[in-house]
Amino acid sequence: KSIVEDAAAEPAVSINLETNTITPPDTTGWEEDEVAKLREKMADLEDRIVAMLAAAEEADSDLGRVMTAAAGGDPQTPAEQGSTDGQSLQDGKLTPEESARLTENTTLTPEQADALARGNLVLPASQMEYLNQVARSLDGKSTPEIRALMDSLGVDGDRLQDALQLVSNEHVSAAGVDPSLKRGDPG
Repeated sequence: KSIVEDAAAEPAVSINLETNTITPPDTTGWEEDEVAKLREKMADLEDRIVAMLAAAEEADSDLGRVMTAAAGGDPQTPAEQGSTDGQSLQDGKLTPEESARLTENTTLTPEQADALARGNLVLPASQMEYLNQVARSLDGKSTPEIRALMDSLGVDGDRLQDALQLVSNEHVSAAGVDPSLKRGDPG
């Protein structure tokens, strides 16, 4: 069933399709188990909305790269950007564009933060590709070396820490990837 169909099923909740917010019904007089079921339903719907938005963002990003290529530009993939930005991190200096890209890829929306708190955050695949490549740029570094690098980078070091936390969190997955698969599983 669609998100909207599931929202309309009892107990019905409203979804504002412009803001992607869910409004519960008045639960005055409801039994605690009914309220608990409503909370579970809302959490499920919110997780599905976050996943749907991640997939839409991914499609938009793909279209942007196609349009850049059509206009004669160099459509660098998120993985390539993450690798380049990771190398700049190693050098100790990010350009303003690289710093903005790192911030963009490590900043969660309130809805994403809520999904992470519920243990089911779905990010656009391109964002996970970027973050994975940033993390891979640290291959071969010891924990003290990584800590020293983060400390030397200031705010960008905080974003690097956020990137490492996102890619290593088992409750974070990429849109279009079966969330039941664990890192290293085929598929």
